[in-house]
Amino acid sequence: MGCIRDLGTDLIKRASGLAFAGGLVWFAATASPGAPQDPNDAKLQSEFTSVVKPLLTKYCASCHGGSAPTGGFNLAGVSALAQVRAEPARWKRLREYVATAHMPPPASLQPSSAERKKITEWVDALLGGRKSGDPGRVTIRRLNRSEYNNTVRDLLYLDAAPAEDFPSDDVGYGFDNIGDVLSVSPLLMEKYIQAAERLAAAAIVIPLNRTVKFEAAEFGEIDGSSLVDGGDRNFFTNGFMGAPHEFPADGDYVVRAMAFGQQAGPEVCKMAFRVDGRQVQVVDVAAVRAAPGTYQVPLKLKKGPHRVEVGFINDYYNPQAADPTQRDRNLVIQYYEIAGPIGTERALPDSHTGLITAYPGTLEHTAAARKVIGDFARRAFRRPVTQQELDKLVAIYQMVRGKGDPYERGIQVAVTAVLASPSFVFRTELDAKPSSSGTELIGEYAMASRLSYFLWSSMPDEELFALAADGRLSDPKVLEAQVDRMLKSPKAKALADDFAAQWLNLRLLETMTPDSKVFAGWTDQIRQDMVTETKTYFLDVVANDRSIVSFLDSDYTFVNERLARHYGLSAVTGDQFRRVQLTDGKRGGLVTQGSALTVTSNPNRTSPVKRGKWILDNILGGTPPPPPPDVGVIEDSAKAMETASLRERMVQHRRDPACAGCHAQMDPLGFALENFDGVGKWREKDGKWDIDDSGVLPDGTKFSGADGLRKLLLKRKDDFTEVLSSKLLTYALGRGLEVADRPTVQRIGERAVKNGYRFSELIKGVVVSDAFRKRLAEK
Repeated sequence: MGCIRDLGTDLIKRASGLAFAGGLVWFAATASPGAPQDPNDAKLQSEFTSVVKPLLTKYCASCHGGSAPTGGFNLAGVSALAQVRAEPARWKRLREYVATAHMPPPASLQPSSAERKKITEWVDALLGGRKSGDPGRVTIRRLNRSEYNNTVRDLLYLDAAPAEDFPSDDVGYGFDNIGDVLSVSPLLMEKYIQAAERLAAAAIVIPLNRTVKFEAAEFGEIDGSSLVDGGDRNFFTNGFMGAPHEFPADGDYVVRAMAFGQQAGPEVCKMAFRVDGRQVQVVDVAAVRAAPGTYQVPLKLKKGPHRVEVGFINDYYNPQAADPTQRDRNLVIQYYEIAGPIGTERALPDSHTGLITAYPGTLEHTAAARKVIGDFARRAFRRPVTQQELDKLVAIYQMVRGKGDPYERGIQVAVTAVLASPSFVFRTELDAKPSSSGTELIGEYAMASRLSYFLWSSMPDEELFALAADGRLSDPKVLEAQVDRMLKSPKAKALADDFAAQWLNLRLLETMTPDSKVFAGWTDQIRQDMVTETKTYFLDVVANDRSIVSFLDSDYTFVNERLARHYGLSAVTGDQFRRVQLTDGKRGGLVTQGSALTVTSNPNRTSPVKRGKWILDNILGGTPPPPPPDVGVIEDSAKAMETASLRERMVQHRRDPACAGCHAQMDPLGFALENFDGVGKWREKDGKWDIDDSGVLPDGTKFSGADGLRKLLLKRKDDFTEVLSSKLLTYALGRGLEVADRPTVQRIGERAVKNGYRFSELIKGVVVSDAFRKRLAEK
């Protein structure tokens, strides 16, 4: 295995170099220092002077002007585009605050919706980066842990999770499949090699009953012998040749030797067989050079290493013999082999029979290996394998076979090399279709991978490979048909495990530690039940192609007896999750499920702020900015809780002007859920305090309680559709979205709205978009 480990290490080093080079190419393609002035600058400057600057002066300069502007951001002094371009992060943050009504603060004079739009569109035009219609580029990226495990499952027909031992994946833009953050550390390189070796060994069974051949020429110099006739070993005096051998199991073995004698004297040549220095049998070798003979002895041996030797024991030399042919007796051994253990055939796992589809017999062994390795490499690389790649892999097989190892071992080592290759570890898109239009369709096999890793977090299946081979995946109608098929597959569960779990922050629930003294009955089982409820609910929408409005409100959920008791629901028994009707109006949709309510709470109390932020982040859009560094905290001491309710303490906190703007957006949404405690149980009081679940948004919208919140969300279902569209597109592309992607997001949402908000229509909108199907053409 030493040479294969070195090969794997070299391949992985090349992989990391490829990723680094890919990043440099991407950077060089997107960065443009010293670019000539944009011809639109004159128009943008005019709009700033005549429209945007007056609006900023009217609504913002009272705080962000003068000698001590809030946050050190002086808008009053901005007059040229260069000043805006010099601080892009600040201006993009201003854009978000204005768009989501986080600024100006609630007590200040407020711009109209039309005025907010003028400001945001101007910032988009100046700092948008890519032009609208440019599909952008996706950084070359490795498989993340989930994708690696799923790909191994489908590639090797093996139930294994080797990536659980890998370092955790970094997260960007809310997801762990973002190319820009999926780095490759030296530790991960080593893990890849270890995983490749273990997976190949688990997938392919080396038969216990096998034959290992030892050529006479392999043993180098042996006293009393010489090599003749191109590799035969001629013993001209008594001596042995042999080596240690690892016997795989207790059992019956056979040692065979091919030999002949140069006969002389009163008896024929005698050849002895020894095991661990003990002579076990002697045979007469009557065969001559013209017709060498095979001689064998049966052995019963224990599992483990044993030294096996064959040799000459009856040397004879009489130089005075009258017949010259009778003067010298020598033994010539061509090879010996060890076969067994006899009768120990094992049942082969699905991984073995699925991978090794050709055996020597009807095909010569190298031809059979070439077929097996070629098909495996095609599937592992997710594209046709090149002749050069296949030749190198077959050479590895031949190297192993040349050492006497069986056919299966040669295939196993070649599979190890494939799994250590950058073509397996990385998702590359190098087969784009040429274009002179500035954009180009990504290649057929790249499209197959984009589609399968989007919906299944795994490699394409044979139907996708076949469509790619026929050149049909560039057809949007074919893509839409594949979406329908793939969403019905059990592998679509990956959308819940990888997309929904990150969109809805379910993975954070694993780290939540509610105080069991405050929240009696909280257990790890309840934690897992909450995750199962949300994933099952999500998959129900996917499998039945329901309206995504079901995520906002519904009259059903999925619970088992334990979770039903936690929620106060009756008539549910057993551990099995089943659909139940919700009739009391307290719960419905995602926002009232225990997972969302718990992950947005503190260990000892609810957090209306976190709950409101969660709704803005994941449902309505308009993520608020992080709090100022010197912001105070809400007093949670026993005395404070005895003196005032949580809501009253939060009102005091909001009196700080630096906090008021964001809290005016978040807090009302969170207050509506105060009837649910920190682990999602219904309550009528918070300690001794009556719960006030009413809320008023900055635009004057009033609502009360979870039911009122759900009605509010339903009124804004188009906003939710756009938020979910942006989340899905980010996840599908593996990159963050930019201003230039907004028209794409809007078109995806509009398609869903026109088609009953069905989940599949969102997915189809993503996969037929230019952002998913195309990329910026190579220069």
